[in-house]
Amino acid sequence: MTFNNMDIREEKITGMISMTDMWKATGSNKNQSPYEWLRLPGTKDFIKTLKKHIPGLPRNLTKSKGRLGTYAHWQVSLAYATKPAG
Repeated sequence: MTFNNMDIREEKITGMISMTDMWKATGSNKNQSPYEWLRLPGTKDFIKTLKKHIPGLPRNLTKSKGRLGTYAHWQVSLAYATKPAG
């Protein structure tokens, strides 16, 4: 997938999507980085709710791959992509 002429990586086996690529494609505002977004109480609540109400989800919905960035389940990535600016 591509956004703003930048490729957004997806793991073939797990289907996890690079939130870091998404962040870079939108301008890399430090306050809106995946790291910062994942620390928000609302994000933590969202992920906890997903795990509770959707059977069959993987145990870890996000993972850091060091310099390769942060990857997340497609539902978490979609929530990150549609977050309000600010």
